[in-house]
Amino acid sequence: RQGLLSESTETGYAILRLNALSRQILRKQRDVVIEALPQSLQNSLARSSRAASVAPGLAPEEIGLFQHLRHLRKQLADEQGVPPYIIFTDATLRAMAQQRPQSSSQFAQISGIGSRKLEAYYIPFTREIRAYCEMHDLSMGLSPEPAAKKEAASASTTGPAVPSLTRQITLQMYQDGQSVEDIAGERNLKPSTIISHLAELIEAGEAIDVSALIQPGHYEAIHDALQQVDDEALKPVKELLGDAYSYEEIRLVKALLRQRA
Repeated sequence: RQGLLSESTETGYAILRLNALSRQILRKQRDVVIEALPQSLQNSLARSSRAASVAPGLAPEEIGLFQHLRHLRKQLADEQGVPPYIIFTDATLRAMAQQRPQSSSQFAQISGIGSRKLEAYYIPFTREIRAYCEMHDLSMGLSPEPAAKKEAASASTTGPAVPSLTRQITLQMYQDGQSVEDIAGERNLKPSTIISHLAELIEAGEAIDVSALIQPGHYEAIHDALQQVDDEALKPVKELLGDAYSYEEIRLVKALLRQRA
């Protein structure tokens, strides 16, 4: 618009060349005026950038659905007086945007959705997904094979996992009557690492008595919180329960529940 380049067809092709005005700029004899983008376009680009940052790996149409689902989650969270992640984490919403479930079985296959959340949120979220997909001509019901089935198939072909040497050492020391703190000190590890060893051993099928590591009455409360939150992360459970409960207790109870599942 400022006439800083001229078009030439001398070679038979349309090419841009410097002209007198652009040479003045090179000699610093003239200023270049760059127009700002319209505010509406700036806002749109900012929204797109923010959406991409919280929805990595999603296609543009999936990002739009993801944002719709986040808005629905916020509405439900406000109605219930809870943080949005208690409803669903962003990871779960991203999976919804990618798989776009419509049946209850498809909805239940998504990580972070247990029986309680299936019952509570299946209808509003699948309704939102269906409305968006119909408006944007997107296919639905793209659920992958459930992870649990993949793990079961893998286990049937590879057999039970053998605990690593470091976990075997922790197990032996714990079964010999040493405390978590003593084991950690002797092995130059953090107590939380020893707890993780025990939890992983429990999940692998080891019969370990960890009742002394869970305060009386805490098992039931943690069990209920895990059912309510229905998420892989421990932080939402910890925030729901409060400071009286430790991450270590939550980790162990979660391992016990997985072993019994």
